[in-house]
Amino acid sequence: MKYLKIIYLLSILILASCRQSNHDQSYEPFFKSFFSMYEKEGVKESLNYAYSTNKWILNENTTETKDIITKLEDFTHNLGKYSGNKLLKEKVVNDNYIARSYLMLYERQPIRFTFVLYRSAKIWQLQSFQYDVSTSDEVVNSMNLSW
Repeated sequence: MKYLKIIYLLSILILASCRQSNHDQSYEPFFKSFFSMYEKEGVKESLNYAYSTNKWILNENTTETKDIITKLEDFTHNLGKYSGNKLLKEKVVNDNYIARSYLMLYERQPIRFTFVLYRSAKIWQLQSFQYDVSTSDEVVNSMNLSW
């Protein structure tokens, strides 16, 4: 009887561990597709892909999303060669809501991309996207001692 309890507990722990690791990977295809497109096809195609995952964004904010894409294309054009990205931070709020920030590496300076993804059913979709260049200010401020 004691062995059955141990096996039962181990089974529950293994199943919970598998479920968590599957959850963690379920939004990875979004990021793999995005960054693959970003490297091969550029800003416009990768952001069109990201926005296409959410029909609500496409239907309501077409002009706004086009403006974001155009501004980012113009901005990155002057930064030199793109050389990859690094994950800065990830926040998993729950099984349906995550945020990730990446440092996009260019010759002149990095840019931070922040993605928020939401899953209402089985498919992860882009909830919001932001980019900024204020990462150096934040790094310096985080180094300051607070008394």
